[in-house]
Amino acid sequence: GSWSNAQFGYGVLAFGNGILDASSIAARDGRVLAIVSISSTLGPQVVENLAAASIPGLWIGSRSDGSVDVDVSVAAQIPLPQTSFVIHADADEGFWDDGADGFDEQIAADTADRLISFLADELPPRV
Repeated sequence: GSWSNAQFGYGVLAFGNGILDASSIAARDGRVLAIVSISSTLGPQVVENLAAASIPGLWIGSRSDGSVDVDVSVAAQIPLPQTSFVIHADADEGFWDDGADGFDEQIAADTADRLISFLADELPPRV
């Protein structure tokens, strides 16, 4: 594909609690140019890390996913104005994981399309 080969920067993708490590990497590695977070709560430490990184972000979650605090995450819009938020109303926990009870094929496909499009827009082209 045309995605960056990381020579000029790269993006990170986090699922669930992986957002803490991913945001920490983004805060300390200037080569991280974008971040995508799926089913992750954007708690205070994550918001602090992402604000320090000051990079474009995409957050995708669902109000029906009990593992995520959507209201806390959406409150991050103010300190993270470069982050876009996609909130599904009724996707269960694991909506993105075809091995999970809550898997939703349509929402998972939409999630994949959105993250691919976002990274394609934000990452430098492959050289």
